[in-house]
Amino acid sequence: MSVYGDNIVKTFKAAVDLDLSTSQYVPVYITDVNMVDIVTTNTQKAIGILQNRPSKGTGAAWDVALLGLSNAKGYNTFTAGDLIWSGRYGVAKACGITLGYA
Repeated sequence: MSVYGDNIVKTFKAAVDLDLSTSQYVPVYITDVNMVDIVTTNTQKAIGILQNRPSKGTGAAWDVALLGLSNAKGYNTFTAGDLIWSGRYGVAKACGITLGYA
């Protein structure tokens, strides 16, 4: 069961021309003033989790949860209390650089 709720969301613009209609709940990082992109390497510092499913286009509106509860797309199992970080390939992962707690 997915659990999420109130969170602080800010709208950013897409840094690149991507179709993210199937990439909801992935970690994103800042690339420029008010612009974000999906985390794809361990060196990119995630600022939050993408909340909407933006359509293709540079400058498309990306709603990013910066604080609070949110779903997160991941590739391993999360347990309550696990540290969550942004792994490669645009998904969250248990342990590592802290984004928040499960």
